[in-house]
Amino acid sequence: TYCGVQFELGPDEALDIEGLLVPCAYWTVQLWNTHMQSIGVPPHAASVNHARLGLRPGDTWKVTVAGRDPGTRTWIATHGHSRGTVYVRWLCAEEEPPTPAVTLRRLG
Repeated sequence: TYCGVQFELGPDEALDIEGLLVPCAYWTVQLWNTHMQSIGVPPHAASVNHARLGLRPGDTWKVTVAGRDPGTRTWIATHGHSRGTVYVRWLCAEEEPPTPAVTLRRLG
């Protein structure tokens, strides 16, 4: 199951994506540029997988997309890209996952 959203972020904006991790073989959130290429270089990842996620109560998760560190554990960096696409993937999900919620916020 794939779910995607295009983004356009200013330098002081962040996108919070929250959802439910249903049982699956593999889960990830990945950033792509406008040419559908994966973006990201160490030390700041452009993806989060189920091993790095850190679930919240009720198997919920939250990932933040931003150009600079928003101070959250599960930050994925835009690496200078103001526009792109975020994909959430559940591989071999045992049930249909609910659509994640997306919130735009200003960084402090």
